[in-house]
Amino acid sequence: MAELIVRNLNHRYGERATVRDVDLSLRSGRVHALIGPTGAGKSTLMALVAGVVAPASGTVEERLQAGDESNGAARLGVVFQPAGLWEHMTAAQHLRLVLKPTGLGRSAREARVAHYLERLGLVALRDRVPAKLSSGQRQRLAIARAMVVEPRWLLLDEPLAHLDGSARNELLGLLRELLAGCGAGVLLITHLPGEAMAIADELSVMIDGRVVQTGEPEHVYRQPTDLEVARLLGGASELTGEVRGGVLMIAGVEALSGVSGPDGRRTLIVRAEDLAFTPDAQGPAEVRACRFTGGAYVLRVDVAGASVSVRSDRPIEPGTQGRVNWVN
Repeated sequence: MAELIVRNLNHRYGERATVRDVDLSLRSGRVHALIGPTGAGKSTLMALVAGVVAPASGTVEERLQAGDESNGAARLGVVFQPAGLWEHMTAAQHLRLVLKPTGLGRSAREARVAHYLERLGLVALRDRVPAKLSSGQRQRLAIARAMVVEPRWLLLDEPLAHLDGSARNELLGLLRELLAGCGAGVLLITHLPGEAMAIADELSVMIDGRVVQTGEPEHVYRQPTDLEVARLLGGASELTGEVRGGVLMIAGVEALSGVSGPDGRRTLIVRAEDLAFTPDAQGPAEVRACRFTGGAYVLRVDVAGASVSVRSDRPIEPGTQGRVNWVN
């Protein structure tokens, strides 16, 4: 298994540190998603990994097993943001050009071009220039250009950018299928948690130039290091109080029951799907709002001076008193 190892990578734009002490590891055949807010340094980190930008300090190294050097694959395939398509070239010409340095014979190159045009749904568009393609088709071409060289490392910066609705969902499904079978080590940059969760084998969260948490997507989602990480991956609230026998007490009020783990002073990060609301006229919690989100309702519930979101399979009238229970 090949591995691409990022160690203690740093970069600055003038006085501003954009990438700070980043450690990261990509492995062949696995997709590593990097998620973070706009301005977190994700695209700069990808440019550093690609070798387009030089780091202030730190290294990017490969560890290859016997045979990795001679497998005929290019080292890198990259989709930048924006994609940087060549406006004077047709879709097929884009793929032919990047295949020229690979050493493949002409017939092998043409077979490769035909294969990736078909895989990305571009066969009927092979003779069109980018100006004659839709946004989704341009993104497909950018992905095909990166993948046609069958690289060891595939770097994708927001590959579904500027797509909406069905076009985005369709390309997301295709990309998931392509990445699962390509054998490359993939770094996928996105700011959308659903996109990362749908594709990634491993997930890193980047905030203010630092990678603050890395792990399997479900682990990072279920056990975020702090509220900021939790909110990047979906709606979350924070409750702080004293846990006694499975009940979280806040200012002497039973704010949340069904809490696992030790007694004592604790801060809990909770999501709407972790909680349930049970109506009870004597309960300490009160529903303040109820909205339908498609398939379920989300309640805004106030308890002991704190506000949490709670998922419900039925609507509950604002003003209803009750209790909040941990269900996961």
